Amino acid sequence: MSGGFETVFSTAIIAIGVLASSQGQRMQDDAFEDIIKAYKTPKHAFAQCLSDEKSTYVMALVKETLRFFPPLKLLPPRQTLRDFIFEGSVIPKDILVYMNAQAINRGMSCQCLQQGDKGFVTNALGRYFRVW
Repeated sequence: MSGGFETVFSTAIIAIGVLASSQGQRMQDDAFEDIIKAYKTPKHAFAQCLSDEKSTYVMALVKETLRFFPPLKLLPPRQTLRDFIFEGSVIPKDILVYMNAQAINRGMSCQCLQQGDKGFVTNALGRYFRVW
């Protein structure tokens, strides 16, 4: 298991970088609009944002950031419980399998990349974000 620099903190830094881009400016505007719709005033939003999460746009943005830029790039290994076939190859029982968490959502077969532009991912609301 990894620790130290591979934490949610590094993912938060990436999110700040994304929000600093020109597309990120538009994302901030959309987030602010959704926050005001959910909380009515910035003062009320600031007071309540930690106890209740009403902004669906912000929640989707956080989830997409964590999905697309996971804190642990390589997941802890899993041991296979039975033989299985993966892409034409037999993977035997009791083998350790390592998964590259960051690559999982970047393959060309991933639905989020089949939208035509590899720079967009679809969030839980069905909108598009440019993330690189």
